[in-house]
Amino acid sequence: MPNIFQSYGDGLRLVKVRNFIVAAAAGAASVLVGGIIVAFLVIEFGWFDISAADAHMPIVRSFVHRVMIHGVGQRAAHVPVPARVPAAFVANGVCEYQQHCQMCHGGPGVARDAWANGLNPTPPYLIDSRARWTPQELYWIVSKGVKMTAMPSWKMSMSDKQIWSVVAYLENMPKIPPGAYQAWSAGHVCPSAKDVLSAVAAPQAPPPAKLPKLPVPLPKRS
Repeated sequence: MPNIFQSYGDGLRLVKVRNFIVAAAAGAASVLVGGIIVAFLVIEFGWFDISAADAHMPIVRSFVHRVMIHGVGQRAAHVPVPARVPAAFVANGVCEYQQHCQMCHGGPGVARDAWANGLNPTPPYLIDSRARWTPQELYWIVSKGVKMTAMPSWKMSMSDKQIWSVVAYLENMPKIPPGAYQAWSAGHVCPSAKDVLSAVAAPQAPPPAKLPKLPVPLPKRS
C-alpha cells in the first residue's frame, strides 16, 4: 500500500523547489530590467561624465582594467614569438619607440609629452612592462591597440617586424642605462647594435635605497 504521507512530502518539496526557481527567475528578470532602465537613463540624460579632464569613477576604472587584463591574456596566448632577438633588433626597437611611443609613455629618464597628460586614462610609463606582460601580450597590445584607453592599433602603420622590435626593446629596457637612452633621445639618434651592446655592458650605478614612485604606475594585474 503506498505511503500517502511520503507522497505528500515529495509533492510539497517539488512545489517548494518550483516556487524557488520561479522566484529566482523573477528576481533576476527584475534586476536585468532595472539595470537596463538605469543604463537608459544614464545615457539619455547625460549623467555619465565623459570629460577626459576628470578621472573615471573607481568602479569604471576597475571594470575597464579587468576587461583589458583578461581580454589581452586570452587573445595573446597563441601569438608566436621570434626564436632569436639580436642586438640590432633591440636597436631598431629603440628607434621605433622614440618615434611612436615616447610621446605618450615617456622613456627611461624622459618624460612623456605634456599633452599626453590630458589623456584619460593617462598612458602608463613602461619601465616595468616586462614584469607585467608577456612578450606575446606586449605584441598584441602594440599591434591591436586597446579600446577606451587611447592606445591605437599600430598594425595599421607598422610591420610585424617593427612591432616585434618595440617588444624586444621593452623586454630589454631595464638593461639599458637611462643615461644612454636620454642621450639617444635628445640627439634624435637611432642607436646601432654596437651602441646597444655597449650600453648594456656599461657599469650602472647602484639603485637608490628608496626607489622614487612613478607619476602614473601601471596597475597591478588581478
